[in-house]
Amino acid sequence: MATLKKKALSHFLRTNCKRRLRLELYPTDKNEAAQQERNEQGNMPPPDTGRLALAGLTQAGREWEDSVFEDLISVFNEEVLFSRAQSNRFSGTDLLKVLKSEELPRFIIEPSFSITQSFKSQFGLDQLSEKLSSSRGSGLNYSTEFRPDIIEFLSENDEHLDEYCAMSSDGKSYKPSKELIGLRVIDIKLAASPSVSYFAEVALYSMILASWLDDNHLADRFYVSIGAAVWPGKHSGTSLGNAHYSAIKNRKVLTSSEATSHLRDDLSILPKDIYTSRVQEFLINELPEVLLEEDWQNLPWHVSPVCMGCEYLGYKWSEKTKEHKEYCWPKALREGSL
Repeated sequence: MATLKKKALSHFLRTNCKRRLRLELYPTDKNEAAQQERNEQGNMPPPDTGRLALAGLTQAGREWEDSVFEDLISVFNEEVLFSRAQSNRFSGTDLLKVLKSEELPRFIIEPSFSITQSFKSQFGLDQLSEKLSSSRGSGLNYSTEFRPDIIEFLSENDEHLDEYCAMSSDGKSYKPSKELIGLRVIDIKLAASPSVSYFAEVALYSMILASWLDDNHLADRFYVSIGAAVWPGKHSGTSLGNAHYSAIKNRKVLTSSEATSHLRDDLSILPKDIYTSRVQEFLINELPEVLLEEDWQNLPWHVSPVCMGCEYLGYKWSEKTKEHKEYCWPKALREGSL
């Protein structure tokens, strides 16, 4: 069953490859049914997941993410809500349970929520699922949960945008009631500057969250901030953490306003309207086009420098690289497409 995941959107906007999108929308789970479905579509290749360089980047990203979490906890202490797994890694927090409580934190690390019916209706996803069921016997599935790295709770005084500072499920801005509490989505990235795909991810999270609030009858208490943000990487560490440790060294304590100011310095705010429109284009036009194409091998593809991180490229990086005739590199060699 095709599965809509944040990663598929992000990779597509990075490479604009419809072939890769189709392959990534069909899970490569080890269960027999998922593998059978891929085989029935015409010899879909498995992802080449054994590249050490990509594994190293993933690990570096996790380490940066954890260091940001630790800085946030060190500075804001009990204002940060989080949970850890037995491995001591940060794990998901049920957002619905938190928002229904009377006492709210200022930050939640790894809050989890899901796609709800109003989001599916907004973008015609139920109709797309029905068409897929008719043609292939199975419809459209969704990630069991969407989990941004951080949600920040905002009061009226926290917003530094114009008065139309709330985002609806279609990505448009509106003016929220003053008594409502804002929710800002923040996602941590290792890269030094946000890319199109990173901004699109926080836009998607925010749009899903807006519909989720409506469907869980929480929109009379909360709204989604249009000022979603990416927290990019820095070799020198976060502005927030550096200020905190400098204050400790000088036997001082950051005030709340100072800490908030340094936090704002770390964030790259989502430009208004641009990326939400791009997410709409993906959901309304590109996703149905790619999924409803009868033969996935008819979808446009390319081999270029942007393909270096693709698990379906098939370049012989080492002796351990998997081989498959439908990987793009050997296909391009056969067809003279390089």
